[in-house]
Amino acid sequence: MAISESFYVALVIFEEGSPPSLYLISSLEWNRPGRLLVDRHYEGLKSKPEWGLNISNKNKQMLEPFAFNGAIQKLIA
Repeated sequence: MAISESFYVALVIFEEGSPPSLYLISSLEWNRPGRLLVDRHYEGLKSKPEWGLNISNKNKQMLEPFAFNGAIQKLIA
């Protein structure tokens, strides 16, 4: 993944019995990794850096700032 102002991650979570949950996350958010947004740097090894999401029941509420409709409103404002 390229971390840049123009790169976003679109995330859809499907849970049985519920409509899909949609999220839009700017790649710039990975400049501040934490429990939800994680990065793995393998300094001194052959593997390239990795960026990911740690979606668990405990971390799921941390996705709310990235809810799709709110994220789109911020983009067009």
